[in-house]
Amino acid sequence: MSSENSKQGTLSGKNFFWYVLSGLLVIVVLYTLFKGNLLESFSFAGVELKFNSPTSNKEIAGIDSSVIEERQQQLQQELADYVQMEDSSHYDTNSVSDDVVDVNVTGTYISNDGMSYILQQNGLYVNMQEISPVYGITAAGQGMFTEEGLQINYNTILGTQGTMLLNPAENGLQLAGSFVDHTSGVSGRFILTRQ
Repeated sequence: MSSENSKQGTLSGKNFFWYVLSGLLVIVVLYTLFKGNLLESFSFAGVELKFNSPTSNKEIAGIDSSVIEERQQQLQQELADYVQMEDSSHYDTNSVSDDVVDVNVTGTYISNDGMSYILQQNGLYVNMQEISPVYGITAAGQGMFTEEGLQINYNTILGTQGTMLLNPAENGLQLAGSFVDHTSGVSGRFILTRQ
């Protein structure tokens, strides 16, 4: 009987080890995904994890520098066009309550992967630039505050389009949000911290 108990204790010890390892692995994956990184590959037996940020510098690295410059000029032109289009003729502002506009998000924000986001607010409308420390401007977009938060439609240097939904924290120092790239299908969550 005692040898049976010792076998069960050993077996339980092995199970406990795997439960703890699995739990830690789940915590690491969830934390990293919550911080805005995407799971690119995963291996359980060898415990290999590989994460990728929403705007991948290696994807940009594969593009010829002349194409990058051309796309950056296009993004800058789009941003200039957004500033000129800031009339309410293409947005329905009737469904937005007055207290939504009490927030001012103008400023520079940094994501956990080192990307900078420059937001310029004019009433309900916000223009956005994403700046990579390596490549410069990598995305531009425009959006407005709605009852759900700040919704921004953007175009990237990779030629993709997507939507961000941001919600300001009560302290005004962070924007928590999510994005969906409509072209590639990539989505994720991230937090931007005001500088």
